[in-house]
Amino acid sequence: MYRQRVVENAALFAQVEQAVAEGHSVTITVRGVSMRPLLRDLKDKVVLERADRLRVGDIALFLYGDRHLLHRIRRIVGEQITMQGDALLQTTEECTREQVIATVSKIIYPSGRVVSIDSAIYKLKYAIWLSLPKIIKRVVLRLLK
Repeated sequence: MYRQRVVENAALFAQVEQAVAEGHSVTITVRGVSMRPLLRDLKDKVVLERADRLRVGDIALFLYGDRHLLHRIRRIVGEQITMQGDALLQTTEECTREQVIATVSKIIYPSGRVVSIDSAIYKLKYAIWLSLPKIIKRVVLRLLK
């Protein structure tokens, strides 16, 4: 059984960083809309694990300035990583491997259904979203507001 606690962001992410560094998985509720439509604000939860290997397409928790962001890896060149939220059609962030704290291994939906990000169904959803033209993505995102 797991405990659910509400804590301030700084305290939360300090605990997440420590737990993940010790090899534990951590479940957090998604906050924000930058990863819509595949991750929904205050509805979906993600399971974070130590980022032993990073791949393009992974969703990673990383430190960006003084903020922790959960975005998708779009490109890796050496130590430099380009990150982008699924709902952010132009904006990207740059970070280093050192700034990546954890990667998402599973998504937990409100129904309780747990989906691995390595599952065929999740990969299909992501591939469909990625392949859509920006104009279609804009329409979908606007409809979801």
